[in-house]
Amino acid sequence: MSPLYTVFRADETVDHLFLEHYFKTDSWHPYMYLEGNSGARSDRFSISDAIFFEMPIRCPSVREQERVAAILEHFDDLITLHQRKALIVYTSVDSALMTMSTSLFSSSRMT
Repeated sequence: MSPLYTVFRADETVDHLFLEHYFKTDSWHPYMYLEGNSGARSDRFSISDAIFFEMPIRCPSVREQERVAAILEHFDDLITLHQRKALIVYTSVDSALMTMSTSLFSSSRMT
């Protein structure tokens, strides 16, 4: 891990999967834009560790966090499953089309 990045660990008052899903949203972006510093490049900014750890994050009880995270994990798994199924169907159709086009346009049929 680069020394440019801070690695932190959640304590027992916060479920790490809940935090992971929280940071997949854009709910925390306004705080970062308000408290962060941008340099010459507008697409990058920095924020001090102290300011970052002051970020207000609304957290229900740990039990509820775990339930919310479990539900979101389940939906992530379902989305991944359906994306894989769609890829398999697409690959099968693409393969069939390639076989048909090769057969249709082969030199032996062009007489």
